[in-house]
Amino acid sequence: MEKKHELTRYEVQSVQRIKQLIQEYCEGSQQRFAEKTGVNKGSVSQYLNGKNSPSNSTAKKIADAFHVAPAWVMGFDVARNSVITLNDEAKTDESVLLNNFRELTPEGRQKAIQYVIDLNQNMNYSAKLQAIQAKFLDGKEIAEYDDAISYLEQADTGVAACFREKLSEDDIITVANVMKKYQRK
Repeated sequence: MEKKHELTRYEVQSVQRIKQLIQEYCEGSQQRFAEKTGVNKGSVSQYLNGKNSPSNSTAKKIADAFHVAPAWVMGFDVARNSVITLNDEAKTDESVLLNNFRELTPEGRQKAIQYVIDLNQNMNYSAKLQAIQAKFLDGKEIAEYDDAISYLEQADTGVAACFREKLSEDDIITVANVMKKYQRK
């Protein structure tokens, strides 16, 4: 009878972490994990049973698929997520945002995405909406249909959509100018 190999602490952690990734991102399916990572399903089974450990290149494949650090996959005591490095044009706050985003669960990521979308639709936080508003604070009348729609959309997207369906282009321009006049008061 062959003596069973005792797993090191790192091998045990590697097994636990691969199981964790399968549960979090693949709904518990080894097949899905294999497809997503490009790792043979038989190899995945061996990793989970502790019969084998991922090679460096396989750990990198797994890490790339789930945006985690390869050393973390291999069971080492390192941060789960790999650090994102952005080009020189990217700002520090963007790096912080992306690195923290990677620390979230899939549910947390969805909530973060929705929160950012909501912020972008709020005049107080959206650079795009503030630019549109600034364009119309000049005191001049709105003369173009596209400008009128932009103005109405920054006020309320639903109103703009309703007006588009029900009013002529000239009427939309008139409504936008009336709203603009009363907004300044």
